[in-house]
Amino acid sequence: ELAELLPQVPLDEQGQQSSIGSIGHGAGSCRPCVFTSCKIGCQTGLLCEFCHLPHRRKGKSRPCKGKRDRHKKLIERMSE
Repeated sequence: ELAELLPQVPLDEQGQQSSIGSIGHGAGSCRPCVFTSCKIGCQTGLLCEFCHLPHRRKGKSRPCKGKRDRHKKLIERMSE
């Protein structure tokens, strides 16, 4: 099974095979590996089920809880 997947694994910027999870990257059906951006990197390597290729962030990031709470209180005060 693994031997059948290896030829499908896309290459990264350095020309190395990325990870098994990167197979669906071209179709947009993959999920990014959070460990590739860490200092140590992903320890699972080629066998990782998550994508090791670069991804764009989807939309804007969520504001911190404090900012959300302040906004919620402001809306409540304005509606009174």
